[in-house]
Amino acid sequence: MTTGMGFIEALNSINSSSKENLIRDSDSPVAAEKLYPPFPVARSLSYHADCILLVNEINARGISTFNLTNAMHYEFLLYCITPKKRYSKWIKIEKNETIERIMELMCLSYEKANDIYKILSTEDKKKIDDMFKSRDQRK
Repeated sequence: MTTGMGFIEALNSINSSSKENLIRDSDSPVAAEKLYPPFPVARSLSYHADCILLVNEINARGISTFNLTNAMHYEFLLYCITPKKRYSKWIKIEKNETIERIMELMCLSYEKANDIYKILSTEDKKKIDDMFKSRDQRK
């Protein structure tokens, strides 16, 4: 009997060969179902070629069309995905100082500042960097 279920526990049970149902076997199945995070689990599994179609299918049709509960989402992935060691790092946005400076200068979101960054010439990018460097040196 397990007492809690988090992101790591759910992924480990889906990827393990024992196929232990952490929601049904827990002390409080209702509480365990509420603790199950469907989005991070699906995102983590979607990085693997053998899981992406199942994860896409349950996200595209299952949640909206059939109003799946967290327990149903978990059990679908638990019984459909073959046991295998799956470890991957999540993709992170690379930090770019010029984009951050454009965000600060024009009060824009990252996506809009990134679009502007792509349009700017190298001279314009250098001017923005120099403007902020001179401002930082004055402080």
